[in-house]
Amino acid sequence: MKGYIEKDGFKLRYFIEGKGMPVLVCGSAIYYQRVFPKALLNDYQMIYFDNRVFGGSQLKKADKSDFELENIYADMEALREHLNLSQFVIIGHSGQAYMALEYAKRHPNNVSHVVMIGMAPTYDIDSHAWAEKNWNTIASEERKLALETNMTKWPDEYINNLPTPQNFIQIYIRDTPRIWYDYNFDAAALWDDVEFNVLGFNYIWGELFPNLDITQGLENFHIPVAIMAGKYDGLVAPPESWDTVKDKFNTLNIYVFEKSGHTPPLEEPDVFCKNLLSFTAQ
Repeated sequence: MKGYIEKDGFKLRYFIEGKGMPVLVCGSAIYYQRVFPKALLNDYQMIYFDNRVFGGSQLKKADKSDFELENIYADMEALREHLNLSQFVIIGHSGQAYMALEYAKRHPNNVSHVVMIGMAPTYDIDSHAWAEKNWNTIASEERKLALETNMTKWPDEYINNLPTPQNFIQIYIRDTPRIWYDYNFDAAALWDDVEFNVLGFNYIWGELFPNLDITQGLENFHIPVAIMAGKYDGLVAPPESWDTVKDKFNTLNIYVFEKSGHTPPLEEPDVFCKNLLSFTAQ
């Protein structure tokens, strides 16, 4: 099943497949439908939903105000109402992990579980420094050499001259050794036909996320939260960074994937399915 909602000048797609407990995956409906294992469809109704950065077709010229995080959360609520969902699991990967948690804080009666994949508890300068230190520790010489080779093959001067969104996608491909456990993985096909709003990305990831304090509101937040982190994720601070805020959560389960980078659902699908089933049974 597929469809879309129109809101504030954006046409936001959704894809629905499988049956069982509803699971809302926020991000690009196209990208994430390719990332999550099909085995989940035996137990969950997977709902993949565009947000305004990764997916939504613009029906007007957008400005920064369109990408305020409260608008993103309102889009999720509009989809819930459109689909007449009562309660669901919400999943966010990378920056969308923050969106999933913050939506759940605002609409706790709608969410049974929160799953945050491939993200650290903060996105500030200190967190980036921790990520860099961790990369230098866990990356083998072969992995580091692969990144150096990619940097030579696709230097900044080349990437900066590419049209958007190809330049963003090329950076993602160039950073493969930081992003994927298999540092020779070709992720290009995952991005086919994915729309991307550079203004929205730069504003949210560059200005809003670095100042976001996810511990605000947790004193009255009782929904179980799972962190699913790849050991070889070179983009964000390591899994142990969550120890700094663990006592703020009522329930926080941390799952570390030993053979994953930034995207455990695609890199270790069997382990991911097992962990998600275990977590949502709580």
